[in-house]
Amino acid sequence: MLFWGWESAGVGAAAVRGPFGGDGREMLMRLASSHGQAPASAMAPQFRSYVWDPALILSQITLMQAIYYSSLGLWLAVVDSLVHNSPSLDQIFNYEVLGFSTSPGRLAMMAFILNALSCAIGLLYFIRRGKQCLDFTVTIHFFHLLGCWIYNAHFPTALTWWLVHTVCTALMAVIGEYLCMRTELKEIPLNSTPKSNV
Repeated sequence: MLFWGWESAGVGAAAVRGPFGGDGREMLMRLASSHGQAPASAMAPQFRSYVWDPALILSQITLMQAIYYSSLGLWLAVVDSLVHNSPSLDQIFNYEVLGFSTSPGRLAMMAFILNALSCAIGLLYFIRRGKQCLDFTVTIHFFHLLGCWIYNAHFPTALTWWLVHTVCTALMAVIGEYLCMRTELKEIPLNSTPKSNV
C-alpha cells in the first residue's frame, strides 16, 4: 500500500527501486498480482462514470420534448387569457406569428422565453447532468425546427423566429446547466455521529 501512495503522489514507479535493484513498476505489478489486486491504473476511481444507454437517452429526449410542448402550451394559454385570444397551433409552429410589431406576437415571444425557463427546470429534474444540458437543449430545438418546417412546408426564413429560438436555446442551456451544476456541487453530508473508541 505504501508503493501505491508513492505512485499516486507523483513519485512514480521508476523512482521506486526494489530490494534487488529492479524497476519499481515491475515490483509493483508482481506485488499486485500476488495479492490479487489490480494495478493502480486499473483501480483509479471514477466519479459518476457514464455508461452509454440508448434507451435511456431516447426516453429522456421524448420526455423533454413532451415537457417543451406541454409547458409551451400552458404559457401560451396563460398569455392568451390575458388578451382574450383563441389558442391555435400557429402560435407554436407558424414562423410569422412571432414578431415585435403586434401584441399577439410579443406575447407569443414572452411565452417562448418563459417556456425556456420551465424547460431549464425540466433539465434539472430529468437530466441532472450539467454537461448534457446543451445537448438536450439543441436536440429539443432541432426537433422543433423540423416540426415547424413540416407544418409550414418550407424552411424558416423569418429573422424574428431565429432570434427568439436562439435566445431561448441559450437561456435554456445556460440556466439548466447552472441549476444542474449547483446540484452536482452540493456537499455530500457525512455521518456526524461520533465513533465509539474500541
